[in-house]
Amino acid sequence: EHASFPYFLKDAHSLYLETLGELGLVGFILVLALALAGVAVGVRRSLQSSGEPRVTTAALTSLFVAYAAAAGFDWIWELTAVSVVGMVALALVSGPATGVYKPLRSARPAESADWTSRRRFGLGLLTGLTAWLLIVAQAIPLLADREVARSQAAVDGSDPGKAMDAAEVARDIQPWASTPYLQLALVSEVQGDVEGARTWIEKAIERDARDWQLWLVSARLETKLGHVDEADRSLRRATELNPRSPLFTGLEDEATSD
Repeated sequence: EHASFPYFLKDAHSLYLETLGELGLVGFILVLALALAGVAVGVRRSLQSSGEPRVTTAALTSLFVAYAAAAGFDWIWELTAVSVVGMVALALVSGPATGVYKPLRSARPAESADWTSRRRFGLGLLTGLTAWLLIVAQAIPLLADREVARSQAAVDGSDPGKAMDAAEVARDIQPWASTPYLQLALVSEVQGDVEGARTWIEKAIERDARDWQLWLVSARLETKLGHVDEADRSLRRATELNPRSPLFTGLEDEATSD
């Protein structure tokens, strides 16, 4: 809406901003926490160690800091080889390879085996829960996107029934997202059910009212149904959200003259 260029962007350069846009605040916090925790552990271990281990830990920490910082403003993190290097550095910095271990000593009465066991269990449970949340956060949109792609392929293969089934699965996986409802609307339109398509696109707009493409589809459907005023409102809203698109060239001038 406020961009200075007319073309459409799918991916953000920033890993953190793209995560915020795709996975919301929870996903953003998890990714940011991972980066900050890796840096904090690396710095602490570098300060605690000495000699050659200190140099190695500091070098690995610097490598991960560079990766995490660059991921904030450049898309190079999307290159597999670069992210592999960054994740390996994180694993080495936070894993046993660079750990600083104190000499063994006799356990004090307060540090009983039972307490140590409970503490380890708690840390293991927290780590497992965090990993599970990260997996779920990544898996849900991935699975939904896969079903939407299956639906699109089925439309291309002239199998609208299969396309509708796949779109419904995508909706069940990610009911809060607009994309599955958009796909349901497009499949319904292909099947000739324009009224049903209109219902689906309204649900999509309810979930993302600032996506100009949804309003453009709505304008097309309203036009097919003969709802001229509704179509005009939807088209004008699409133009407001993406005023620099070549699709809408001249519409703003017409609106001003009216």
